[in-house]
Amino acid sequence: MTAWDELLDEFRALGGTADNIRLGHGEFGRGIFPIDQAKPIAVRIPDNLLIDVNDMVVAGGVPRVGPGAKAGEREKAWLDRYQAEFAWGGGGADEIRRMFEMAGALPAELRRGLLTQYNCGLWFKEPTEELIANRFFNARGINYRNEDFAAVIKDLTKGRGVDVVLDMVAGDYVPREIECMADDGRIAIIAVLGGATANINLATVLRRRLTITGSTLRPRSVEFKAAIAQRLREKVWPLIEAGRVKPMLFRRFPLADAAAAHALMESSQHVGKIVLDVTPQAGEVPNR
Repeated sequence: MTAWDELLDEFRALGGTADNIRLGHGEFGRGIFPIDQAKPIAVRIPDNLLIDVNDMVVAGGVPRVGPGAKAGEREKAWLDRYQAEFAWGGGGADEIRRMFEMAGALPAELRRGLLTQYNCGLWFKEPTEELIANRFFNARGINYRNEDFAAVIKDLTKGRGVDVVLDMVAGDYVPREIECMADDGRIAIIAVLGGATANINLATVLRRRLTITGSTLRPRSVEFKAAIAQRLREKVWPLIEAGRVKPMLFRRFPLADAAAAHALMESSQHVGKIVLDVTPQAGEVPNR
């Protein structure tokens, strides 16, 4: 039995659910993947393993459950092992450092503006070990299928809300995004995958001094698009070529497996991009 299997057995013994999951390696290192990709992953964390972030400490360079946490000794031992061997110690700390590196690859003037003028968070500060641990502890994913993201964001920001929302869905997401906003916040709509109309409370927009803007490239001129492409080539491509900025890839499929790639996309079990590889395989003659 592997250390991962032992951890899962103890997790289940403590009341957790962990079905159809395996430990694997993807484009960005180690992570959790489905055993059967045709079936959903099922993970439920029991209440006795939910620890307030303020009860976590860093000891010996590794996050641990603090002495004041309301948890049993068995639960603390499981959480400490999980952090040391699989979360922080299994690449979590390195992932946070890489995110700071990508933010640090931006021009200094832009970083200062994002941090001070546009309030885009702590990612644009100089990373200290304390700040890296802070970002690791405060990372939070939201499952939009079974969570009210507006309520979660209000809770995470202690009622303040967020300053910027980049919206690709529109439709009935817009009124919920308005609930997420801090005063003087901005919503930028760049696609309407969820519908082109929305019913919003304009009084809230006025009272909170919100700005809602939209942008799409499709109707812009060839010259405008060419200028953007040129700026990308000058400013972004060198960062990608140097490995300082990396796209989030979930899985790569050969072109012959395009149907499987579409099935994965329709399942919504992925996080990141699904790529079709059109490179000719050994023995294949490329079409001309």
